[in-house]
Amino acid sequence: MAAPAGFFSHLLFRDLSRSSLVLFGLIALVTTSCAGYDAYLISVDQSVAGKVEEDVKKFSEQFPNLVGRRKDVEMDIVQVQQYLQDYAATRGLDGLDDGLNEADKYANKFKSDVKAATALAASLGSAELVASFTKIEKAFPEWYAFGVQMAKAYAAQGPAAGNKMMARFDELCDTLQEADGMSDVLTRMKAESDAKLSASMSMLADLRARQLNVALASVVVVALTCLLAIMSVRRYVVSPLRWITFAFSELAQDKLDYQVHEAGREDEVGELARTYGRFQRIATERIENLRQVEEQRAIVESERRTNELEREARAREQNELLRSLGEGLGKLADCDLTWRWSDHLPDAYRKLQTDFNSAIAQLETALTGVKASSESVRRGADEIKSAAAELSHRTEQQAASLEETTAALREVTGTVKRSAASAAHASNIVGETKLDAERSGDVARKAVVAISEIERSSRDIDQIVGVIDEIAFQTNLLALNAGVEAARAGDSGRGFAVVASEVRALAQRSAGAAKEIKALVADSSSKVSQGVEFVHQTVKALETIVTHVVEVNNLVTEIAGGAEAQATSLSEISSAVDQMDQITQRNAAMVQDTTSATEGLQRESLGLERSVGAFRIASAPMARNANARAPAIGSRAARPVYEGNLARRLDEPAAQSWDEF
Repeated sequence: MAAPAGFFSHLLFRDLSRSSLVLFGLIALVTTSCAGYDAYLISVDQSVAGKVEEDVKKFSEQFPNLVGRRKDVEMDIVQVQQYLQDYAATRGLDGLDDGLNEADKYANKFKSDVKAATALAASLGSAELVASFTKIEKAFPEWYAFGVQMAKAYAAQGPAAGNKMMARFDELCDTLQEADGMSDVLTRMKAESDAKLSASMSMLADLRARQLNVALASVVVVALTCLLAIMSVRRYVVSPLRWITFAFSELAQDKLDYQVHEAGREDEVGELARTYGRFQRIATERIENLRQVEEQRAIVESERRTNELEREARAREQNELLRSLGEGLGKLADCDLTWRWSDHLPDAYRKLQTDFNSAIAQLETALTGVKASSESVRRGADEIKSAAAELSHRTEQQAASLEETTAALREVTGTVKRSAASAAHASNIVGETKLDAERSGDVARKAVVAISEIERSSRDIDQIVGVIDEIAFQTNLLALNAGVEAARAGDSGRGFAVVASEVRALAQRSAGAAKEIKALVADSSSKVSQGVEFVHQTVKALETIVTHVVEVNNLVTEIAGGAEAQATSLSEISSAVDQMDQITQRNAAMVQDTTSATEGLQRESLGLERSVGAFRIASAPMARNANARAPAIGSRAARPVYEGNLARRLDEPAAQSWDEF
């Protein structure tokens, strides 16, 4: 697992700017693709749902009208036959001569009803019903004309003439019985419509199930992509930056024990790690140089204190001798240490002479040592001054490097802020997806309302069928009463009895048809209820989609928060670098103080050499050489020449090229 992870980090995190664009571009691409496919499925769902709703509405509106028109056609034929029989039975006597006019009125009504029924059958796509209605329409004129002729024969010539035409009239009646077979056609038509509706609802349910699965898969893919981006950024950017920040803060406190292992990376984090390594080396060298300077300063101070102690001791001895010896003091006042008392002094002063000569000799020795010490102090001061100048130069270079580091941190901070803006854009895309899902839910709820209206229309049809059933019952009852009255009338009421039996049979068929229609309407209501339940399930699924889209939006917001946290971490690093810059400036001030102190020490050592050179001692020629070399000290300060380990350590960094930093 380590090798793929290393390859992934090497490939993706070679440049943080490009890496941020790649990560958030990938998130935006996945989110946009999922949202586009969801929108496509939603549009297909809306198209299919609209087609189903249109078909259901068309069938629910036209099929009951077709059934009603069929009943109207049958009732028109029955009414025509009834009025013809009434005219034949009454023979137009006693003012009952309007039968033919009423029959003609219902004949005209039949023509309009059969045309309307044919148009409805054609609209619903039933060729069989169109053929049946066309056949009835063609057979009706001949049947009607013959019926009028037969009724007139009954009225004019009596039953004998009319009965002869009855056989032909019955044959023509058989041609109109095509309407009786339409019930089966209507039943099949209703069953086919229900089957189509069921298939459409099943297809719609499958489509919405696939839409739900795609939406859930989209949510999972987007969530995994966001999680991968967060884990990658935390592992390869945030964690190294936190460690580098901690290492820089410790380095600012001169703690050099922490190592940064990201220097091998090729991105901004690797550059920052390499910068930390260079700062660590510079800080190490600076601490070592300061330690050496302190050691040299301690050595010089120790020698100076030793010389002062020796000089004070000898001065006390000279003061004692000066109080005792006037002439010796005069010689000493003339700075002549070569003078000695002669041997012709009185014996009482031999010991004083010996002591005086010994004192002069010791003073001469002491001044010789002071001269040597002053030269050593001068050389040490020269070395300290050169080291301070080198340290000042390196401090200036370190300050320049800190400025470059600050600029790099500003660039990284800008990159992270742009990453946060990309995450905000991805959040806006997810919000638009949420709005699309909510609009789909509104469309589904409107479909529920439309199907509820269809269900209410079905209940109204059920009430109409009940009224038709009641009419059929009353018609059957009237036909029964008419049959009883015709039986009482005897032979004169025989034709009326035939009409009554036909009316009764027609009423029974009407009742049966009403029951069939009622069963069909009940079945249709059940199917509509199932459709309502499916649409409710669709609304719930869309609400689930909206919930998951909100979760995706929260994840993208969390990514934006992580980017802001990165910007905060980079700001902390910048603060640490600023603190190091301040420390570097303080170091530069300390170096200047050290340089000033070294120059003062150098001046003191030169003054000490000049003071010692004023005395006449046995090594006077050496004093003249020292005075001759005195002006060269200033030139050595301009170009310091170091000896020993200190010269080697200070010259080596100067030989290095600062461009490597």
